[in-house]
Amino acid sequence: MTDASTILFAPLAFLAGTSLYYLVLTRVADSFVMQLWLRRKAVSRASVEDLFAVVNIGVAAVFQIVVVAGLIALLDIPILSLLVEGADLWWLLLVLPLAVAELSLASMLAGVALAFTPEMQSGGWRLMMDAGWLRSFLKMGANGRHGTAPVILLVYIAAEEILFRGVGIWCLASVPAVAITMTSLVFVAVQCVGMPSWRHAIFPVAGAVVMGPTHAWLVLSGAPLLFPIVVHLTFFIAAVATAPHLDRQRDNPEFLP
Repeated sequence: MTDASTILFAPLAFLAGTSLYYLVLTRVADSFVMQLWLRRKAVSRASVEDLFAVVNIGVAAVFQIVVVAGLIALLDIPILSLLVEGADLWWLLLVLPLAVAELSLASMLAGVALAFTPEMQSGGWRLMMDAGWLRSFLKMGANGRHGTAPVILLVYIAAEEILFRGVGIWCLASVPAVAITMTSLVFVAVQCVGMPSWRHAIFPVAGAVVMGPTHAWLVLSGAPLLFPIVVHLTFFIAAVATAPHLDRQRDNPEFLP
């Protein structure tokens, strides 16, 4: 990436691919799974919802892999080198502390945002989480009846990290400040896609505000791409693990995260 045309083309390709996936292909996936929802005959509503969540994220993951693979091939990105180069035990030891720190900070930011959103208080915030793409992710993370769920989640999270912290950072690495800012802003923005309103996206946006610049800085500093992938997955697992505690507080009018 030395000549001006390549430096301009790569970021545009990243933005075009990201827009194609989040603005077009995710809607195609939603439409496909909605047809499945309408035609599916199940004994209970819960079983239909579980299937909806698994298939919805699974189809979206396939589309995401296609987009990421296309960008890697188009831009000739050395993805294997980015994934493992510099990997060692020290990175692995930092996974859990970093994931917990990110989740704690994101929860604090979300709590501040909720304090200025009256309709989200007194338990309304928890109801807001059961909407849009976030509902499917939470159901998959907490559902142990579908053996494919963990694999689908891992593939989706890995593809997302490769898109933003692999492809995105590689395309903009010539100007590190721009790389961190641009990939983080886009990462935050896409959290609102597929949500009924910006209020429903408060929690994922808070997570993206913390995770986006942190992971971008790590990759630019020489961390192997596998590191933010594992941190992102650990972050998600920790978030799902704390969901039962949030549910117990759901009816408590005194509670505000």
